[in-house]
Amino acid sequence: MAGITSLENFRRVAKLNAPVTRSVERRQNLGLGLLLGFLTPLFLLIGGLMVFIVLWSVDKPSDGTTSAASPTNALFGGLGAFLIAFLLIGAGVSILVKRKRAWLRHRAAAAMGQRHGWHFLLEQDLAEFEGTLFRVGANGIVEDALHIHEPRFAEVGNYSFAPSDRNNQRFEIGFVSLKLPRSLPHMYLASEKRSRKPRAFHLPFTSDQKLSLEGDFDNFFTLYCPREYERDALYVFTPDLMALMIDRADGYDIEILGEWLFIYAREPFDMTNEEVLEITETFNDTIGDLTERQTRRYVDDRTGDPWQVGAAGARLRDRRVLITALLVSAAGWIVGAAFVLIYAQTTGILDKLTG
Repeated sequence: MAGITSLENFRRVAKLNAPVTRSVERRQNLGLGLLLGFLTPLFLLIGGLMVFIVLWSVDKPSDGTTSAASPTNALFGGLGAFLIAFLLIGAGVSILVKRKRAWLRHRAAAAMGQRHGWHFLLEQDLAEFEGTLFRVGANGIVEDALHIHEPRFAEVGNYSFAPSDRNNQRFEIGFVSLKLPRSLPHMYLASEKRSRKPRAFHLPFTSDQKLSLEGDFDNFFTLYCPREYERDALYVFTPDLMALMIDRADGYDIEILGEWLFIYAREPFDMTNEEVLEITETFNDTIGDLTERQTRRYVDDRTGDPWQVGAAGARLRDRRVLITALLVSAAGWIVGAAFVLIYAQTTGILDKLTG
């Protein structure tokens, strides 16, 4: 995974692998062209003409045929046109200022990462992220991400998404991802810590996949693991790993999926603050190290392949998928029953049965 390691020609280079940013800026440029290149001059022209009419009416001697309200209407019309023009200019300037601030923030994040040997990516393809978080919402994007490759691949960034295609409000969640040495079953630790900011998304897992662990661990996390993979979960989550997660990641959600370990915050990270790298390095050196040591010899007995997990353990069951399947199944039964009734009625079978 390549990243930006130099600030030279930063904006141009950053946009090379940022299709969403390029698309957004193209739409903004079209809007700015319409606002500042057409609508603003149009309303300024209308306002100027209205003012000219007022001045011309004042200088011209009244012959009694011109209504006294005409210059007044023209004056108010001109002022209204000027007001609209200034509002359009303000909207255009606001777009440019927000864009400028965003690029200053991107550059600051890249500069901070460069000072510490991290690689910067303005945005990333969501297809590279299999975690549950990255399936949430619509128009999602991973942005301002920083990563390193040693001692293992570690990445930190923010996931930004809208609740739906019809809702333009954006939410951001900070995440850390760590690469593991082999594939593991899908397991999700949902933090039970009360926070001023609730989780920005609902967990989609069915409740029959909850697994209680020993001690007071359940007071800090709720563990979801696939059915029939309870023994595998106990192999991974040893008492020392559970204690470390309570100590280091209280308040965070933790997800293990395939070769990845994801840690989700409740709020976005300030990617210009060096503390973000310290948090990531701490997770990497503690939870990452111990999880790797604990799972280095793990093999799913169902496959016998250290790089592959059985189909039943690859993904937790999603209640949304289950509901969709039930609805489709019900619809199929209804349609099938309707066809049977129609066929029975048209062939006379129904009359024979009811007769």
